[in-house]
Amino acid sequence: MSRFRKYSLVCVFLMLACAPAVARAQSFIMTLQGILDSRSFITGPGATSFGAATPFTLTGFFSTTTQNWVAPIGVSGFVAYTPSRLELAVSGRTYLVQPYTLANPTGLSVAIFDATTPFDFGRYGVGVIQNPLADGAGIVADFSGVSNPLVIGSTGVRQTTFTGFNGVGVSSGVCLVGPPNACVTNAVTPIPMTFGSDAYSLTLGSYSQDAGPGFSYSARITAVPEPGSVLLVGIGMLAIGVTVRRKRGDA
Repeated sequence: MSRFRKYSLVCVFLMLACAPAVARAQSFIMTLQGILDSRSFITGPGATSFGAATPFTLTGFFSTTTQNWVAPIGVSGFVAYTPSRLELAVSGRTYLVQPYTLANPTGLSVAIFDATTPFDFGRYGVGVIQNPLADGAGIVADFSGVSNPLVIGSTGVRQTTFTGFNGVGVSSGVCLVGPPNACVTNAVTPIPMTFGSDAYSLTLGSYSQDAGPGFSYSARITAVPEPGSVLLVGIGMLAIGVTVRRKRGDA
């Protein structure tokens, strides 16, 4: 077997070896894009109220190896993880949002629903919730499909793009009067954020909005390769580069 073929086989082996590792990745990025209106606002130095329709992007970095806050209630199709980092990009600024923890429950968790949950059976949900066990403040958009089959009880969280936006629910806090699916009065619990060294807070309105002209949300979950997978890819690419250089030298 020629030296070139040997190196080529090594490269192929390394690239194939990293493929299952990427598929097993337990770290993800949730990206939610949508519209906030004047019922929601940010307070802090230089902050202003939103207009009739203000685009925003929420980006949450999380891992399924951390605690799932909704595990105690036993809903297999619903997970809520504390993000390692959560960013809100709106009105030309990117705020760092406080994540949800027991020590500071006013932050946000990354929440994902598959189509088997009793909350909105047949639809998928994705967004952020302040207190996932008590249905606190947050934003959750629902969709009719996904690009990659998602059944949390069997597949776990996986990379996918949500399709067929149906509507969104926005809440200022836990329900004080009425049932959760038809709440009359919600508590108002601002969500702490920072921009640079300054402290801010995001206060959400309480409403639901169906999909319509000029009103749309999009969401996706992107898998982040494990460090070992990235290293294998790098070794594979380096081996390919060495092979090409040596082949050119032989020529």
